[in-house]
This record gives sequence, C-alpha cells and structure tokens, in this order.
Amino acid sequence: MQVILANEPDRLSEVTGHQLAFLERVGVPYTVASDDVVAIPADDMVIDALVGYSLSGVPRGAAAALIREANGTAAPVLSLDSPSGVDTATDEVYEPAIEATESLTLALPKVGLRAAEASRR
Repeated sequence: MQVILANEPDRLSEVTGHQLAFLERVGVPYTVASDDVVAIPADDMVIDALVGYSLSGVPRGAAAALIREANGTAAPVLSLDSPSGVDTATDEVYEPAIEATESLTLALPKVGLRAAEASRR
C-alpha cells in the first residue's frame, strides 16, 4: 500500500493531518505528488480520497494531476464519499473528475451524486 498526497503534510486540514498521523503510526508509506510529476503504482486498486466535501471549484495542481493519472490506470477506482472533482452539494462535475468504478458514501447521501452527469462518475 502507498499513499500519495496532493499537498505537503503541513498544508493538510486538521482532520486530514490527523488521518495522516495515524497512517504514519502504523507504518504506511506516503509520498507527495508535484503538480506535473505524478505516478500511481500499478497495484490492484486505486482508492480516491483526494477531494471530499471541501471541494471548492476545479481541482488544480497535484490533485488534478493525480485525478488524470487515476483515470488513465486500468485498476478499478474506489472513491471515498464522492469522486474527486464532483461537487457533492450540486450537480456540477468539474474537469478533471475521477471516473470511479464505485463510490462509498459516508454519513448521509450526497445530493450532487444523484445528478445524471455525476452518476456516470
């Protein structure tokens, strides 16, 4: 297992930083992607947890590069909560957006995932 971050650890939100600290304690390795150099290992599955309910506008930088890389892999993609690049409060699907094989929503259903364009993600 490998975790690829779209931001440096000191730029993560409090919740995401807490989750990263847990992964560090159990020995899960991670790397930080740059805006233009991204490589997703050819493993069995990609788990998308890049951008969740805090999405505000089009994914940029390393997050956008990771989305494009994940969409180009043959591995199945599981999105946690919603595919990165899909606004969970509206029907807007940004470019780029994850083309998830499946999505596992957490807590409550996301209104934006019911829209026709989002349902194809």
